[in-house]
Amino acid sequence: MQASEVQEKLRLVLDTRCGRFAAVVLLARLLRDAGEGLGMATSAVIAGAARWLRLSPAESVLLFLASELSRRVRMPWEPYELEKFIARAKPEDALDPRRRVIDPHHHLWDPVSAKKDYWHVPWKLIRFFRNVRGTSTMMLPSFLSRSYGEELRAPFVSPYNADEMWKDVQNRAAGRGGVPHNVVATVFIESHGWKNPAKPECLWWDEELDYALAERRKNPVFNKGIVLRIDLNLGEQLKPALDYYSKYNVAGFRHPCDEDPKGVFAPCTCPLRDFDAIYKAVRLIGEYGMSLDFWHSQNQIPTLIKLAEAAPDTVIIADHLCGPLGVEPYYNRAQLWEGWKDGIRKLSACKNVRMKLSGLGMKHRGFGYDDRSVPPTSEEMAKDWKRYILHAIDCFGVRRCMFASNFPVDKISGDYTAVFNAFKVIVRDFSEADKHALFFQTANETYKLGM
Repeated sequence: MQASEVQEKLRLVLDTRCGRFAAVVLLARLLRDAGEGLGMATSAVIAGAARWLRLSPAESVLLFLASELSRRVRMPWEPYELEKFIARAKPEDALDPRRRVIDPHHHLWDPVSAKKDYWHVPWKLIRFFRNVRGTSTMMLPSFLSRSYGEELRAPFVSPYNADEMWKDVQNRAAGRGGVPHNVVATVFIESHGWKNPAKPECLWWDEELDYALAERRKNPVFNKGIVLRIDLNLGEQLKPALDYYSKYNVAGFRHPCDEDPKGVFAPCTCPLRDFDAIYKAVRLIGEYGMSLDFWHSQNQIPTLIKLAEAAPDTVIIADHLCGPLGVEPYYNRAQLWEGWKDGIRKLSACKNVRMKLSGLGMKHRGFGYDDRSVPPTSEEMAKDWKRYILHAIDCFGVRRCMFASNFPVDKISGDYTAVFNAFKVIVRDFSEADKHALFFQTANETYKLGM
C-alpha cells in the first residue's frame, strides 16, 4: 500500500469526526491488512509495530484489541453491506429503454447529516450501524432482522440522497455502465419524517418538505411530486397543515400504519385510533385536491375499503399491492394468496382507489431474495411476482395501476434496472397504450404532475 493511499484513508477517517479512536482503529486495520498480505499473524505484526512505535504494554494490548474490532468496522472507503450485495448482481441493460417512466414511489434520506429516527431505532444507533460490517441480526431489534435478513443490508443506515439514487436509476450502481431505464420524473414518498415536536402537531414533519425540495434542486428529475407524512387521527385539525403545504404544490400525504396482530412488522408509530376524525381528515385532503397514500398489510384491506367508501371524492393510493404476506408466522401461503386475491377484488370496487404495483422486494413478501448471496435476475423476479401484478391489473385496470420501485427499500432484493425489467417482462405482451398507462400515465394523473 502506497504512503499516499494510507494518508488518503487516514483523512477519510478523520473526516468522520471520530477523532483519535478512529485513527487508532484505522492504524490497527492497516496493520492487520498488511499482516494478512504478508502471510503473517496479526499478533506478530502488532508486536513489531508496538516495538517500533515504542508503545507501552497497555498500549500494545489496546492496539491489538483495536485490530480485532476493526474486523467489524466499516471503513469510510468501504461500501455498505447493501452495496456489496448489489455489486454481485448479474448486470442487465434496461429492456425497452426508450419508454418514458415515472417512478411514483421512492424514499430519500441521509443518516449522516440528519438526526432522524427510523421506526423505533434512534438516530444515534443508526449511525452506529453505519460503521459496522456485516452486523449480525443478534444485535438488532427483532423486527429489523425480520425486515432485512441475516446480515444488515438495511437501506436506512447508508445515505440515499438524489445523487445516490441517480446512480441506481442510470444503471451505474456498483461501478456499472449499462443501458438505463428512461426515468423522466419521480414522486418522493415520506421517509418516516424529521419529527419536530416544537411545532404544532399537524406540522411535526414539515422539515421533510425542505429536504425534498432541496434534493429536487440538485436534480429536477427527482421529487416532481412530493408526498409527506400526516396523522389522520388529527381530523379537521389538519387544515392549517393543508393550507401551508398547498402553497408548495404538495401532491399528497401518507399515513404509515403497516401493522399486524402477529408482530411481523415494527410496532406501528401512527396507529389509526379515532375513525370519526380519520374520515373527516381523508375527506378534507380530497377537498384540497390532494391524494392519500395508504401503507398497510393485506390484513388491513377491510380498513382501507372503509376509508375509501367514507371519502369517495378523495383519491387514495394503496401502496405496495396492499402488502401481501409470506413470512413467519404466516406459513400457509396458499391460504394467504386466496385471502389477498379476494381482498384486492373487493377493494377494486372503490373507484377512487389506485394501486401501486410495488413493494414485492420487501422481506415480508417471503420470496427470500434478501437472504441470498447473489441478487435475483429480472426473469426470476418476474416469475415470482407475475400472479400478484396481473391479478391487481385484472381487478383495477391499467388506468388505476402504476409500477413503482420502492427504492431503496426494495434494493435489499435486487438492483433498480432489474426491478423495472421484471415489470416490463410481466407486461411485455400488453398493448402500447396499456404499457404507457402502467409506466407513465396513471402516475402522472394521480399525482397531478402535469407532464
